[in-house]
Amino acid sequence: MKSFEQGFSLLEALISLSLLILFCSTIVPSIGKILHQKNYLNEKSIAIDILTETLHSYYLGGRPIQEVDVIREQKVFQIARSINALNEEEVCILWENNHEKNKICSTIKK
Repeated sequence: MKSFEQGFSLLEALISLSLLILFCSTIVPSIGKILHQKNYLNEKSIAIDILTETLHSYYLGGRPIQEVDVIREQKVFQIARSINALNEEEVCILWENNHEKNKICSTIKK
């Protein structure tokens, strides 16, 4: 007696397809969030580098801190000076990431 079973049945194919769709619907949004977080962390790292360079030139080089825009990796970072709630002078790096305003600051010790 010959067997005529070849491939998958329609039910098996539909179950496999629905599992694939379920898997993709959970993975794709996660990948988007991971890429957004990666971009934010990369920009934060650049901002920390700019802040460190600014403070080093202030403390070690004796150069005054200037409020300027710095462009790194096609992104604009703004160096700003301000007075915090404790009446201390601080230097901040400001930038935008996906229409979110971000800031990292350090207090200037005299």
